[in-house]
Amino acid sequence: MNKKYKNQLRYVFLFAMLLNLVALQGFAQTPNWDNAQWIWQQEDGPSNTWMSFRKTITIDEVPETVEANITVDSKFWLWINGEMVLFEGGLSRGPSQAGEWNRKENITPSNSWYDTVNIQPT
Repeated sequence: MNKKYKNQLRYVFLFAMLLNLVALQGFAQTPNWDNAQWIWQQEDGPSNTWMSFRKTITIDEVPETVEANITVDSKFWLWINGEMVLFEGGLSRGPSQAGEWNRKENITPSNSWYDTVNIQPT
């Protein structure tokens, strides 16, 4: 092999490696659940009932990304600052796949037990 051909192969190889690294960055990362808290009642209640929950969160400044990971048995409504932002999410017995909100990623079998909702202020 001549030197020019080897250099071209080297550049093609380096380019392919760089492309692979960039592609790997695009795969969804597993959420960090270290500080996660369920919004739920203190004690078990009756089955087959509607539940309403409210959680007040105070933040000093808006972070770069604001996301909620939501899992439900049947459906849910989501209000933020008194405004409904999601109506009847989860109608298919789980996180809604047809909501009008900004979904971070497509729902797949690997993340079908929760859905990530972008709740970043606009």
